[in-house]
Amino acid sequence: MSPRKSGTDAWGRWGWLFGAIWLVFFAFPVTYIWTTDGSMAWRVTSTAVVVAFMAAYVVTVRLSTHLVAAGEYARAARGGMVGLAAMVATALVLAVLIGPNSLTALPFIVAVPVFFLPWRAMWTTSLTLFALGVVTSTVAWGLPRSVMLWGIALLAGHERAVPGTWRSGRSRRTRSRGSSPSPRSGSASRGTCTTCWGTR
Repeated sequence: MSPRKSGTDAWGRWGWLFGAIWLVFFAFPVTYIWTTDGSMAWRVTSTAVVVAFMAAYVVTVRLSTHLVAAGEYARAARGGMVGLAAMVATALVLAVLIGPNSLTALPFIVAVPVFFLPWRAMWTTSLTLFALGVVTSTVAWGLPRSVMLWGIALLAGHERAVPGTWRSGRSRRTRSRGSSPSPRSGSASRGTCTTCWGTR
């Protein structure tokens, strides 16, 4: 039997909701935008960029959970990196528009790799992004302690946040074949993303 491609398991269908519920924190920058003196054009543009960031995040998480659940690890990693790049780009635009209030985006950028990278690559990517975010924002504005704590909390919660996503996908693929992965199947059949920066 071939691996499931539809992502019909519970994680493939609903796992993205775990990431989406945290978007409620964007109420803070949106409130800032609409309660601070500024032109209507600035308000509309800033809000549109916030929405664009949120959309990039949700799409990245949704597609990644679907592909990982279906065992398509390489596609999940490639698409996830594109989505992450879009999130970083929109966050930089938001930083220009609303300054330190854009730091709400940092925990999302740091956390999203958990949905499409294996653990070693995920930690490397997340820690690198977090360090760059902390250094850049500290140089630009100084960094509120609360934002640092949110980022650290999300990093520490990665293992618990998405339990066994990659490991369960590997297990399903192995069971579906009824035998050990064949040599021809390569690293993808072992649950290792062929495009990631490292392996578990």
